[in-house]
Amino acid sequence: MHAGAVDLNGYGVLIGGFPGAGKTSVLARLVEDHGARPVANDRTVLTPSNDGGWLATGVPLAWRFTPEGVNGSPRLAEGIRSRYPERGLGLTDGKVELTPLEVSRILGQPAVATTRVTRVVVLIRLPDDMPETPNAALLQQRLDFGPADFFAEDWLGLRSRLGAPPAEQAATHNWWDKVAATVPVEVLTWTNPTELARVAATIAGERQ
Repeated sequence: MHAGAVDLNGYGVLIGGFPGAGKTSVLARLVEDHGARPVANDRTVLTPSNDGGWLATGVPLAWRFTPEGVNGSPRLAEGIRSRYPERGLGLTDGKVELTPLEVSRILGQPAVATTRVTRVVVLIRLPDDMPETPNAALLQQRLDFGPADFFAEDWLGLRSRLGAPPAEQAATHNWWDKVAATVPVEVLTWTNPTELARVAATIAGERQ
């Protein structure tokens, strides 16, 4: 799914939202400020566990930060200045790319491959439309892959599902219903990037 994940004191937190919703910046603040261990940045595999819960497994893709996002993290800014990635100084589509290993080393927290999901946080940047309730429809809208998603290529095995017949698509909707019914879902909003540290603190249970 189009979401990131961290392990926060043994509890998995899945963080989703539209592009630009602040996922990567909030994930980095959780790791840097609150000791969370990174699992995934922008793409996470969610699988059912034997006891009826859900496991989040990271897809080892690059973490992509805007320059503003880097400057909002003291460790990232210093880490990149002192040992810039071997890929060079150029931005990719306006963003700095770091491997998961680089993020772990710079932020000082080892990654974990899998965590048990105990909550889902959907980030919304206002004035985007606010949902009435955090339900399955919201999860699918904000966390699912769309046909235009550049990761929905055959190597992830999603093309067949995105073009599936209505009956198979209905089964997919039921999957989102199960997630919403078994994991607490909350929505957190923000307007200015300076608020993202507060958002991370709220997720970590340390309200500012």
